[in-house]
Amino acid sequence: MNVLHLFLAAGVLVGIICYALTYYVSKGLSPLKRAFAVSGAGLLLLIWSIAFIGGWDGIPFGFMAAGIGATSIFLALTIHIPLIKRIGLIVLASWSGILLVTPLLSGETSYWVLDKQGVDEYTDSSLSSEYDSLQRNASVRGYSVQTISEGNPAIVLSLGEEMKGANLEVVSVENENDRTTIMVRSFSNGSTEANPTIMIGLDELKEEIIVTDTDGTRYPKLD
Repeated sequence: MNVLHLFLAAGVLVGIICYALTYYVSKGLSPLKRAFAVSGAGLLLLIWSIAFIGGWDGIPFGFMAAGIGATSIFLALTIHIPLIKRIGLIVLASWSGILLVTPLLSGETSYWVLDKQGVDEYTDSSLSSEYDSLQRNASVRGYSVQTISEGNPAIVLSLGEEMKGANLEVVSVENENDRTTIMVRSFSNGSTEANPTIMIGLDELKEEIIVTDTDGTRYPKLD
């Protein structure tokens, strides 16, 4: 499951918790002020993610701030319809809870697709040079394991020059026992890359790695 979706769901849940805490702080606050308090929490998180984290590391927290903001908007829109607000909060809490727990039950691991236009920002990793090398050596087909700046593992997968004009998207990433299985889908979209490439950041990577396409192609690991 995409890690950004998890942060968005976590933001919705945090927004609901912030709303509940407003009753602990003061029972006399109006519904509108409670909604503003929740939106204020989201705004503070957004400012913190930009000012103190920044770059790609701050993006997940930006999504969390968006989840908090979405909760505050819902609260503001349902000020005069308390029944809908109560039902909506239950639905939102259930949705975010299920979304956060599902990866643990299904064996999925959190992942995110790295922006190839921003690889130069990964100053503590070899992603930038790896990507440039794959574009210079377009015949290279397969995957390598890299490390991104925050210490997480990353998979860099290239299709080779025979697939020029294609693009890649992640279908699923699953951890089971000592194996990580990454399934991708390749499709033609007129990409200008000499060697179609995708870079996938992960929270966890097991000892055995399988990278496969939905068409049954299994990609080799590069030396």
